Amino acid sequence: MNSSVFPASGSARAGVLLIALLAVLSAAGVATATEGRTNDPPSRDSQTAAALDAAVSAVRSLAVSPQAGVGVNALVVPDVQTGDLAASGPTDGAYFRYYTVSGQDVFATVDVRDSHVAQLLLLHRAPTSRPTTTITPQQASSVASAYLAARNISTIGLTMTLSLQDHGDSETYVVAWQRIVNGAEVPDSREVEMDAGTGIVFRLHNITRPYAVPSPAVVGRDLAISNAGVAVAQTTSAAPTSAVLVARAFTVVSSDLRVVFAAAGVQQLIWQIGLKSTSDYFLVNVDAATGNATVIGRG
Repeated sequence: MNSSVFPASGSARAGVLLIALLAVLSAAGVATATEGRTNDPPSRDSQTAAALDAAVSAVRSLAVSPQAGVGVNALVVPDVQTGDLAASGPTDGAYFRYYTVSGQDVFATVDVRDSHVAQLLLLHRAPTSRPTTTITPQQASSVASAYLAARNISTIGLTMTLSLQDHGDSETYVVAWQRIVNGAEVPDSREVEMDAGTGIVFRLHNITRPYAVPSPAVVGRDLAISNAGVAVAQTTSAAPTSAVLVARAFTVVSSDLRVVFAAAGVQQLIWQIGLKSTSDYFLVNVDAATGNATVIGRG
């Protein structure tokens, strides 16, 4: 992705977009060199051209779909530029094989298997400042549910969670739906992220693919977090670091047990750990069977 689509790094929008982009890349699996790879550029034959054009059309249709306001209030939503959208790929990710579609206002992935838009990030709809007031959690839930329903995206059988996320210069609501099997998140999930002040949606996540029922994890959460911290410390320092010192250096942002897929399509059960230091955010995958930890993202 061309970094020119991002505003200056000191802006509120840049901060929230970085976190949103990490979420997109994490879900697609492109942040890890061992779990995802980009195939050699295909020849532009008629079949490839048609598939790439179809991916662009799917993203354009979703990106320009209107969004309802909160309650009876009209919602002024910035226009999305889609005339410059271009597709590339396919790429093998941790969950699915996908095309990448991007432009000045849009970054998205499209599932090759069934051509649905799996990830959509509307760059210039992300919040630019901290709101003086926020919509209520109930309103955020209604906005997200209506947004998915208008796009015929189902949440039946999934568990919903809602969080208000403080990014310092901005605030966002993330409304998520996830299917849980044997305590693990399986690849059947939805997320809608919006400006907490206006309810304007700027990120959509819609992951679904076949999977086998996962076995219980061998490695527990506490050990996974410890191993993740040590892995981060070892990538940022040449000196060996003890688990005790690591625990003092990082704050645990997230710790999720989930099913992912290797490049060869082999299903794996991992802990995905988010750690925050005073200056950086790290995303780490820990094998739930062996405890091996791999840093897959830093921002």
